[in-house]
Amino acid sequence: METITAEELETASSEELEKYRKAYITAQRVEEGTEAYDEVLARWASLAEAENWGGLEALFAEGLATGSVGDLNQDIIEDSKTVAGSVQSTTDNTDFVLGYESQLSPLESATRQLDSATRTRPPLIPLDYKVSDYKDWLQNISVGDKDRLSQALYVQGYYNSMNIQSIEDISDPTYFSNAIQGALRDAITSAETLGQDVGMSAVPTLEEGGRFADFMEEEFEEASRIFLRDSGPSYYPTSYLQTTGEEIARSVLGRTFTTKEQQQYVAMANKLLDDQNSPARLRNEQMGGAILDSAGQQFAAMMDPEAAQARQVSNLMPTLDKLLGL
Repeated sequence: METITAEELETASSEELEKYRKAYITAQRVEEGTEAYDEVLARWASLAEAENWGGLEALFAEGLATGSVGDLNQDIIEDSKTVAGSVQSTTDNTDFVLGYESQLSPLESATRQLDSATRTRPPLIPLDYKVSDYKDWLQNISVGDKDRLSQALYVQGYYNSMNIQSIEDISDPTYFSNAIQGALRDAITSAETLGQDVGMSAVPTLEEGGRFADFMEEEFEEASRIFLRDSGPSYYPTSYLQTTGEEIARSVLGRTFTTKEQQQYVAMANKLLDDQNSPARLRNEQMGGAILDSAGQQFAAMMDPEAAQARQVSNLMPTLDKLLGL
């Protein structure tokens, strides 16, 4: 089945939209009258009222990340074309193979290998691990495992094209399901290309043998640090620059900046911070502050060379006095 696009939603009649809405709600498998049911209704309503057709299209993409369309009335499915979830929209409603699962546990596999020296046994054919299997796994994992999965997907770059504004956005259902779609597409390609040799290594699960089985939280912490470093605003707050500017002026010139000098200092600092290649943009690193401080000292000395020289001499006087025994 085809998925429902934003254009189709925009041109749909009110009756068709109502069918889409019912199909989406049914896919979530939430009980009417519960808080979860009200939340599903509210999410749909907010996007529909705002005529956010792209948002509604994306909403379908999360359907199978949290629900199932297996029990949908067939007439509703046909009328709605499909209530696509992240898995279904990825696979064009085909139960593609993602990997190949061994019929033996690791212990059984090791025992079988040892036993093969004395007995001849026919090899066990790996079982196909399909999109439907992955959907079942995803629906039944804990909240903590979903968080780990979203972190692993982020580390592997599956959120890169989404322009997320906060690291917390990786848990957003729409972003999360879109990231899963990307990982599943890669798994399908690997299974088609490598066949049974790929095993479960390309399947985006946390289980033993899966792609993210060895994922470490430290990997996400490092990725988060880089995100915070690179995704913030290009400028320090003006109040912060003004304060640090005054400290530099007192240190270099022995006085505060004039209003005009302060404005020029802030402009200089912002220009330096706006340079994507400048290490001063590392706002969360000590190096960035040191570079900005050095540039500020040079700026102050250039603004008033005489005062800077006098201040330098003044700072040297106590040292000279000690050397002369005064």
